Amino acid sequence: MRISVKESLTVWVKLPGNPKAIAALIAILSATNDEDIRRRVTNILGEIATGNPEAIAALTAFLSATNDEDIRQSVTNILGKIATGNPEAIATALIGILSTTNDKSTRWQVTQILNKIVQNDQIPSVVSALQHFLCDQTHETNFDLYENSLEIILNCAQNLPYPTFYQAWHHQLTTPHPEVPETTGVGSTPFTQSLNLADLPKILDARLVETQLIESLQLICIDTSKFIDSDNPALDIYGQFLDKNCPQHPNHAPETLAQLKFYWNQLGRHSDKHPILIFYQDPTSPAAQGLSPTFLDALTRFDGTICLITDSPHPTMPSFLPQDPYLIQTIITWLQRTVLEA
Repeated sequence: MRISVKESLTVWVKLPGNPKAIAALIAILSATNDEDIRRRVTNILGEIATGNPEAIAALTAFLSATNDEDIRQSVTNILGKIATGNPEAIATALIGILSTTNDKSTRWQVTQILNKIVQNDQIPSVVSALQHFLCDQTHETNFDLYENSLEIILNCAQNLPYPTFYQAWHHQLTTPHPEVPETTGVGSTPFTQSLNLADLPKILDARLVETQLIESLQLICIDTSKFIDSDNPALDIYGQFLDKNCPQHPNHAPETLAQLKFYWNQLGRHSDKHPILIFYQDPTSPAAQGLSPTFLDALTRFDGTICLITDSPHPTMPSFLPQDPYLIQTIITWLQRTVLEA
């Protein structure tokens, strides 16, 4: 008689740390759409997969891909049990959920889990990643995010010497080990770079306010991981324009890059501020992809101020490496120069 998946799950719960059982559970999690099975699989992984990187990666991907707040809370709780000190779970999933969820209960739970699983050597990066949420804009528009970010940072401060906390807060340079070059900064690890890219629009918006560039620039960040048609993402880009409160096209949504170019030119002509278009890729997206050569070729024919954040710098368009430890400041410097040259 064939045993069902649900029946076999009761066997695997008795196999803590067993790599074959964990691999089988991960395979089921990625293959099934049955919510009851998914719930049971994640719960079992929480019991038997403590510290297992493959299980943590699978749960992290699952968490990042869902918008169901009940699932988010359940998986967050499980990661709190098995993912202590795991950079991927902290950077890709938990801080991402903290900054994007609108559910106060989920955000509170993420805060408690982060306070539990962040290790001392990760605290500077977490402080650097959350520090930009402690601003007047967040306080006014999303006090819950402000309050929870503050709680995490205060918890971190209790576990760091003041000089180290000061360096993390101000993104100053430090040399924690003699073998590390002096150009390595607190918060400039791949861990924090991932956090910065995931929240790039929010970080840049906050910096525009701080530097008063907001008075003269209209920043439009386009997440290329959301493109469905990588060769002709006109509708995808237009949709993100609308998400940034740009005006609708007077006649119809642009369906080709030529039509999008016309719309972009119209924005530049009729805006009181200088529009800036920044293409980046959210590293936490499960649909991450590179930029299509066909799209890039068309983009070179667009007027105005446009830049790319990409691993492959473009020969004619301003490009910034996502691995740049000072990416945010590099972009701000470029924007300041753009204002002066305009």
